[in-house]
Amino acid sequence: MQLSQIEQARRSTIITKAQGRDLDSLASLYGIPRPSAFPPAYWDNVLLSIVYQAQGTYTQFFNALYWLMKPWTDQETKSEIIISSDGYLSFSGVHKGFCNKIVKVTCSSDSSVNGFYYVNRYIETGTPPLIVKRLRLNTSYDTPYFNKWTSTQDKTCTIEFLPFIIFEQDAQITIYLDSSLALTPPSYAQENAEERPSEQPYGSQVMVLWDSSYPDEPSYGNQTTGPFPLYMGGNDLSSVFINILKDIAPAGIKITILAQDWDAALDYNPLYIYAQTGAFPNLLI
Repeated sequence: MQLSQIEQARRSTIITKAQGRDLDSLASLYGIPRPSAFPPAYWDNVLLSIVYQAQGTYTQFFNALYWLMKPWTDQETKSEIIISSDGYLSFSGVHKGFCNKIVKVTCSSDSSVNGFYYVNRYIETGTPPLIVKRLRLNTSYDTPYFNKWTSTQDKTCTIEFLPFIIFEQDAQITIYLDSSLALTPPSYAQENAEERPSEQPYGSQVMVLWDSSYPDEPSYGNQTTGPFPLYMGGNDLSSVFINILKDIAPAGIKITILAQDWDAALDYNPLYIYAQTGAFPNLLI
């Protein structure tokens, strides 16, 4: 449908209808500029989750963090998974790395079970070669971030495995990101002079493309104002996302973001892939 110029102008001022540069302009007016390297296809949901939640609450913070990490969550989303009445589930390729993860469950046939849950057990039964591997959702307690599984019937659902867990204590929020996101680029020196893989960057330097102080243009190529090299020493990733999260955290709360090793890695892409290519694999933006 062809929109009139008046209608186009009207929509450019409405946060639920604006797109592209118009949405970025509105985001800046709300004081939440989109980091120039973050996919617009995901940022609109980050913005909406902030604007339509009570300011400075943990609910707003968690929802914004969920949408901020959605590009990675989409890489580990399982469809048509049966969750039993006692919280057990399984699927092809399940392993220990899926345990101790927050998951989002969506059931089209019963919206009452939709929400966030926690996978707190990984179970193997049987004897080789017939080993049955299962996960189990928490069925014991609720928290501000996830519910306990209480359904009395089996449900067929879509399950998103979030790449982070979150803790709050003594005015501090600690976010543990899956360590696969913290992988640094390989060296430009190829072993035995082998050909460089197409997805490998030239060198091992990572630039801070996530800084929200560069909202209006791509954050690269300027050696005066940045971005500058990011050195991810140890397991502290706070400098990568802190500029986004600090503006929405409750007042007086300290935020720390750490890389966490689970028992086995999932297929999340590392941060540097996006910084190097300008797009997530198979992502249209």
